[in-house]
Amino acid sequence: MSPDIRTEQLPKKSSALKWPLVASLAVNLFLGGILIGHVYSEGLSHFFKQSRPTPYMTQDLSPDARAVAKTVFAAHAPRVHELWKELREERKILQNRFSAEDFDEAEAQKALAEMGRLDSLIQAEFHKATLEIARQLPPEERRKLNLRWKREQREHHPGKGSCGKDEPPARPGGGA
Repeated sequence: MSPDIRTEQLPKKSSALKWPLVASLAVNLFLGGILIGHVYSEGLSHFFKQSRPTPYMTQDLSPDARAVAKTVFAAHAPRVHELWKELREERKILQNRFSAEDFDEAEAQKALAEMGRLDSLIQAEFHKATLEIARQLPPEERRKLNLRWKREQREHHPGKGSCGKDEPPARPGGGA
């Protein structure tokens, strides 16, 4: 007599792999939901604004004014990218100095000073571009750009000064 297939014990599948896969799927769905929610609530231009600041900051301007800003920023982009590359390289040097067996504080201070210098040069390049744009825009377009800039600061740094500390209340009479 042959054994009945229905009554024969089949080997149980291992659940050792099933639970990590389910957990991984749950985490991926959660993170995907956060990403989609952020893009949905803030918009794509806001989501990618760190890598593409020109379209975000100039979206309220007329097409002609946007073209001016794009041209000016494009002219300054090679210098900014060159400085960012130098800054990344200097950061790697500093990281190597911090993780070295024999820590040399003087060398680390030099690397930090160089990073500060490069950061200042990047800011100066953005300031030059901003001034060039301001010279070429009519007053109404400059006002629109300024309003966008103020709104950006309020949205991302509410109640904060440039150093991240609470700003003191304004003095009566507008004194500094």
